[in-house]
Order: sequence, then structure tokens, then C-alpha cells
Amino acid sequence: MKKHFALLTLLSSLLLFGSCLRTRTENIAYFDQHLTQADTTSALWLNEFCARGAAYPDELNPSSPDHWMEIYNKTSSPIALDTANYYLSGDSTLTVGGMYKLNTFTIPAHGYIVVFGDDSNKTTNLHMHANFHVSKQGGFIGLYHNNTTNHVLTTINSIDYDSIAVSGSSWGVYPDGSPNWNQYTIPSPGLANPHP
Repeated sequence: MKKHFALLTLLSSLLLFGSCLRTRTENIAYFDQHLTQADTTSALWLNEFCARGAAYPDELNPSSPDHWMEIYNKTSSPIALDTANYYLSGDSTLTVGGMYKLNTFTIPAHGYIVVFGDDSNKTTNLHMHANFHVSKQGGFIGLYHNNTTNHVLTTINSIDYDSIAVSGSSWGVYPDGSPNWNQYTIPSPGLANPHP
């Protein structure tokens, strides 16, 4: 009888431990998916991205218009990207030389610009097209600033995300320019992110 009781106690403890471990693993995965590093003093902000099925016109890849990132200007002044030294990356280990430099366009005060993550590494008269792919299989997106005076590269904000299961959805922060990531069933590229 004592052996049966000891065995039942051990089995219950293992089940409880397994349940706690599974819950902890799920919580870690959730945290990793929403992880953001933030320099809240930055003028620009990685504000929203889509990796699967949210149609937004891509003049270079019209059959695959669903890989984009939105950058938000938090300030009350326009920002000319050619001289601002901001970069996007799909790999947290890259140095400035491997990142995509935001260029050509000016983001209006409290305005937005959409950059396609389609591996094109081109700039057209409509959009920038980064040198990396925003993948529905999961990945990393980071916005950086390079101080050309002291050569310090600062992470503005970033996100590690798991595979995107819901087609037509996006991830964005609310309110705009905050570190609080949310999933949106109706993306809003180039517009203010709605309350989730």
C-alpha cells in the first residue's frame, strides 16, 4: 500500500512539474515573441510589420505584397532619411555594413513610411525595399541608429517573432511609438495603429 501511495505521489509530482515546465516554456516563447529593446528617446520607431498576406502595393513584387515594415516619426519635425543614419536589419548579429540604410525619403512630422522586406535592396520613387526578407516563418526585425561622430550603433527597438499563422495579420505597437507590441487582424500600413 505504501509503495502504491509513494508511486502515486511521485507520478503526481512529475505531472505537476511537467505542467509547470510547459507553462514556463510557453511563457518564455511568448516573451521572446514580444521582446523589444527600446531607446525611447529616438525620433524614429519600428511601428508595425506584416509577414503574411496583408495586401499593400509592392511595385517590384506585385504577386507578393505582404512583407513590409512601417517606420513612425515620433517628433513634430520632418526627418530626411538620407542624413539621419537609421538602419533596418533582419539579423541581430549584423554590423552597420550588412544592414539596410533608410534613405531618399523624408518622413513627415508624426508621419509614417512603409519599407518592403523583400530582399530587393532597391529604392524606387515609391518605396524603399530592404536587403532582407520579412518571413512568415518567424524572424527578427530591428531598427538602429548609427552615430557617425562616435561610431556607436544604438538599437532603437526590435522584435523577435514566431511563425505567423494568421494570414492577413500584422504586429504593431499601441500607441504609435510605444514598446507595446500587439497582433492586428486588420493591418494599418502608413496609418495610426488602432487600439487592439
